[in-house]
Amino acid sequence: MGSSDLERITARRSELDALAEELAKRLQEVEAEREELGIAERVLLRLAEQDRADTEAAGAGIRPTYSMGSVAVGVLHRIKYRAVRPFRRRTALP
Repeated sequence: MGSSDLERITARRSELDALAEELAKRLQEVEAEREELGIAERVLLRLAEQDRADTEAAGAGIRPTYSMGSVAVGVLHRIKYRAVRPFRRRTALP
């Protein structure tokens, strides 16, 4: 085993370490986005339930109430923004 073999191994280990770091970072981004999507899903389900209740209440002559505020709008805006502009890959994966 020559010196050049050892250098190649060391260089490849360094490349793999950098790749592992990038993948760990991307995994964190994916997990964060999945969490946001879960929140958005719950918000949309709640809004749909509220809309159904409001429709039923309107049929019964009851004035609807609104309990969801700017938080729901902010979450939905972030999800819409990500759909238009998903995170970019900084380096090509082998």
